[in-house]
Amino acid sequence: MPEVASVGPTEEEARKENNNIKVSKFPFIANGKALGMGEIEGMVKIIADVDTLELLGVHILGVHASDLIAEVTLDLSMEVTAFEIVNTIHAHPTLAEYHRRSGRRDNRQTYSSSPGIICYLLKKT
Repeated sequence: MPEVASVGPTEEEARKENNNIKVSKFPFIANGKALGMGEIEGMVKIIADVDTLELLGVHILGVHASDLIAEVTLDLSMEVTAFEIVNTIHAHPTLAEYHRRSGRRDNRQTYSSSPGIICYLLKKT
């Protein structure tokens, strides 16, 4: 059974407070470490404010979710923005690199090592 970890508001709660949010999802199947471990079930959802780029919430379902949430709780308590996370190094391959490993282009979800989930949030589309 996969682990579940969450910090901050859900997408629905965030939209009630502020409709100007970005939401991005990253499946574990797109993570090299998860693939190597044979643990491809799960995903990470990141919610951020479009105007300030501040992270509002992160929800993780999958292997080591309880470990992965620790970095995010620090990000939220320090009111870290997407710009600051982009400048944080995450080793490869690790589960924690989900911070920088997904983007969205042409209205469909794509995954690559760059520009990253946070860079997607930086796009004000």
